[in-house]
Amino acid sequence: MREVLTVVAHKLQSWQTDLRVIAAFLLGIALCIGPVSRYMAFANVLGSSVQIFEPFIYMGSTVSMFTQVWLGVLLMMSDAPFLRERSPYEILRVGKKRWISASILYVIVGCLLYMLAMLLVTMLLALAAGSVDFSNQWSDAMITLAEKQPDFAVVTYSIKFAYPEFISAVRPWGALLQTLLYNGLYLIAISLCIFAVNLWSGLSLGWLAAAAVHIVGYVVYANGAMFFPQKLSLLSCAIPAYHYAEGYGITSLYAASVLGGAVLALIWLSKRAYRHLEPFQKCGV
Repeated sequence: MREVLTVVAHKLQSWQTDLRVIAAFLLGIALCIGPVSRYMAFANVLGSSVQIFEPFIYMGSTVSMFTQVWLGVLLMMSDAPFLRERSPYEILRVGKKRWISASILYVIVGCLLYMLAMLLVTMLLALAAGSVDFSNQWSDAMITLAEKQPDFAVVTYSIKFAYPEFISAVRPWGALLQTLLYNGLYLIAISLCIFAVNLWSGLSLGWLAAAAVHIVGYVVYANGAMFFPQKLSLLSCAIPAYHYAEGYGITSLYAASVLGGAVLALIWLSKRAYRHLEPFQKCGV
């Protein structure tokens, strides 16, 4: 286990000079600015302070916003299995199986760190744009947006959060944990999909497979009322507000089972691909 953690630590240290990772985080930050700014502008018009986690929760339960944030992870993980100049020597030292286990752990840790970074960014943007507090109560702005669903919020600020059941059932701190859990499981599943496809194929086509999974999930979500049960969408399971809204057929337990099952299946599939790992050829050694 120590060797696995050492490999993960080396991979995380490489972030300081990895332009792909830096670009991924900058992309995520840039995509947070618009939604948070519009939500804070809406709150300011109402004269309402905002619970500090509300912008992040709002983005994590809004499909279009969550999809934007997902693009940063897609960029960061697109070069899986993350073979670098030192990778052949790491693989020789710890073995292919352990190295793949370390890479899988790196994917999980990387996704969680990305999520936490986006949480911090939304908090800082909220602090800079208006009045915030750390209470465990929803703000008047969120209550108005969810329960009254005013037209001017959509027309003027392009924001919508029509999930009164969600804010009635869960308080902000609980909603934050659910957003981190379900959004995080989805990002991990998508990243492991990239990892597994690239490892099995030997080609950098995993991002296409991940994009296809996301697009299929979106199509099922968007057409659920007419053609498909929305609970069949991995994307729908990743949105905490849908676990409380009527018509989706999704519960928190069901979503956790589906997302967790997808992650475990992809971990198993990735570990089975150790024979396809060709570190010297791919690193140009």
